[in-house]
Amino acid sequence: MEASMDGMAILDAQNRYVYANEAHADIYGYDDPDVFLGETWQMCYDEDQVEGLRAEVRSALDREGQWRGEAIGRRRDGSRFPQELSLTALPTDESIHVVRDITARKERERRRKTAQERFRSLAENTSLGVVTIDASSTVRFANDAVAELFGYTPEELVGEPLATVIPDQLEPAHFEALGRYVETGEKALDWEWIELPARHRDGQEIQVGVSFGEFAMDGEHRFTGVIRDITDRHENERYRRRLYEITTDAELPADEQVREALALGCEYLRVESGFLTRIENGTQHIVEAHGSHEGIQPGGECPLSESYCRKTIEIDEPLVVRHASEDGWEGDPAYNRFGLETYVGAALTIDGERSGTICFADRAPRGTEFSSLELAFVDLLAGGVRGILERREHQRELQQQNERLDEFTSVVSHDLRNPLTIADGYLEVARETGEDTHFEKVATAHGRMESIIEDVLTLARQGRVVGDTRSVSLASTIETAWNAVETIDAELVADGDLGAIEADESRLESLFENLFRNAIEHGGEDVTVRVGCSEGGFFVADDGPGIPENERESVFEHGHTTSEEGTGFGLSIVATIAEAHGWTISAGESESGGARFEIEF
Repeated sequence: MEASMDGMAILDAQNRYVYANEAHADIYGYDDPDVFLGETWQMCYDEDQVEGLRAEVRSALDREGQWRGEAIGRRRDGSRFPQELSLTALPTDESIHVVRDITARKERERRRKTAQERFRSLAENTSLGVVTIDASSTVRFANDAVAELFGYTPEELVGEPLATVIPDQLEPAHFEALGRYVETGEKALDWEWIELPARHRDGQEIQVGVSFGEFAMDGEHRFTGVIRDITDRHENERYRRRLYEITTDAELPADEQVREALALGCEYLRVESGFLTRIENGTQHIVEAHGSHEGIQPGGECPLSESYCRKTIEIDEPLVVRHASEDGWEGDPAYNRFGLETYVGAALTIDGERSGTICFADRAPRGTEFSSLELAFVDLLAGGVRGILERREHQRELQQQNERLDEFTSVVSHDLRNPLTIADGYLEVARETGEDTHFEKVATAHGRMESIIEDVLTLARQGRVVGDTRSVSLASTIETAWNAVETIDAELVADGDLGAIEADESRLESLFENLFRNAIEHGGEDVTVRVGCSEGGFFVADDGPGIPENERESVFEHGHTTSEEGTGFGLSIVATIAEAHGWTISAGESESGGARFEIEF
């Protein structure tokens, strides 16, 4: 008794202490156990505890010879503490009292109870499934959300093996992994997050993501899984992969890629129609379409005011309509024309310009809202189609450039070969005769070749885009360009106030230089050149012989010239500069019958 860590005491038949060990004194806050001798046990309890214990304990000792229970003791300083008591009657009418301070145990129980209540509260108020199992994989707890996940109520799962919701093919691996962990502590899975299939009550497999946690209860292992249904996300990823395969298939023509992307969108969103539009000049043009709706077919068009896309094109996020007749669309021109109850569409921005839409629709209303994953997939489809169209446009431009390069190479080769042949011929004659006139012909041919080379280099350096632009004075620019050209007796006339335009100044000067040279070359040394503003841009006109109507489109082609002195590249350079600024240029007839070049912004 002296060595015991529990408080121990012996009371006589009058319930007075005849013995107390040091642990007993320490529990009640006394330094000397002898202070208890001769005192009754009531010194260690409040009055309300004394009455209850006296009746309960006396009865148990008389009946069974022992009593065990809990009470609230009182220390010397008046503080209270929970205790566990064990009393045993002796044949001498004495009794042995064993007391243990259970404050720490009670605190642990309180904390555990609080944690359990908090856990249950959280589990019951989350949309995630929460399931707790023991070491034998028997379900000990399941929250209400599991009914949405697996089709079983919590009551139907508790007490059943977790194998109820595990697919047959995964069941052996589950029990093996759980047994190994309980025995060795070795984890076979990533407990923070793992994705795997589960089995619904109807037998269908669903995809779930699970985070695991472990705790002990009454000395036994407990494992809790927080479960999220990720079936939609897995399906979304599968469709993403299919979209990637479509948009990266180099063997598939662009038009077919767009059609397959639209079909994929219809399948994923479960709607009847998908279509790509081009919007220009207040009209919606259907470029490609998938589906049976007779009003949504390739080549179809309608006023933009009668389409759902009139709103789609104006916003950055997808326009969503779940039930048009209930969402305020009844009586709308678009609803009257197409009769679409379900619609989701995203604007297409191609090369920085919002030029159309990609849309998915159905004549039946949609039972549920579009999910965030579905809307994200619409954005992804829009991005994929945009990439297809931009690649097609770039490929078309590349093809045109290659065609122009072939033509350009042919013209340059031909035009350089002519003066080279002439030079070779006159050089041979000069060697035979020694006459200076033949050497002059050679020099002239070389000069012609130099002019061609300079124009070719200029054209090559111009490029098809411009760099930084700024507001440029037209009057100042044409004066600079005129002074850079050998004008002889030609005259430049500025027609009114020319103002300023947004342009690359150096390339604009090059444009005017080439137009001025062209006018002097074809109109003669005393030609008059007039520059003025037009309704959509500016013009350069002269009073020379003009350009025949059947040649007005071909004058901008590489190497086209009607002058023996010209290289045929001047107007091609002009067209390249205009195109680089995003302008258009055309050739026509001036008021005096000469040539007029119109540049429109």
